[in-house]
Amino acid sequence: GTVTINALRSDTGTFSFSITATDEYGMSVSEEVQYTILPNNAPEVTHEIGTQYINGIGSSVTLNTADYFTDKDGEALTVLGSVSDRNIVSYSYAEGVVTLTGLAAGNADVKLAVTDARGANVSVQFTVQVRAADRSFDIYPNPVISTVNVRTPEQTSCNVTVRTASGSEVCSEDVTISMASPLSIDMSHCAPGQYVVILTYPDGQTAKSSFVKL
Repeated sequence: GTVTINALRSDTGTFSFSITATDEYGMSVSEEVQYTILPNNAPEVTHEIGTQYINGIGSSVTLNTADYFTDKDGEALTVLGSVSDRNIVSYSYAEGVVTLTGLAAGNADVKLAVTDARGANVSVQFTVQVRAADRSFDIYPNPVISTVNVRTPEQTSCNVTVRTASGSEVCSEDVTISMASPLSIDMSHCAPGQYVVILTYPDGQTAKSSFVKL
């Protein structure tokens, strides 16, 4: 036979029990067994989850939870996710993989709560940014009060020029930008009105978009 000890229902510490085996003739033997239930270790975060970028409505990013969480006791972990705005991002989880899908352009916060077999847990929160893929670059916020940001879906080396509606140059800078590393432009000294941002790529092609300064 087999004796099973359910540690999940027991306190930590050292315990013992006695096993007695008796044969058909009434002869028996006993053995005392000592066992120890160790303290539970809560799950731990091994790597922080930075801002996730989704380029295009309907596109997704995936996160393997084993890359970000661990359990010293080797217990199976349960993952529960919540999203601040499910109109922007949807969440699903299967076989250790979190899938985040962009539903609309914007930002949403995602919280992952990871729990072990004894109920100990740890949680992390991060931001997901979703952009529309039909735009070559983004300007935000729009309208702007003091600082405007310019970003591209992929890492891009280009010249960024800002002009007034009449064509006067406000600033021009050669930069390398991306979703994670936007260019921030101080517009606090500029008069209210409409401005145009022009990106010029190394091959000479350009892209334009406008914003309003309040």
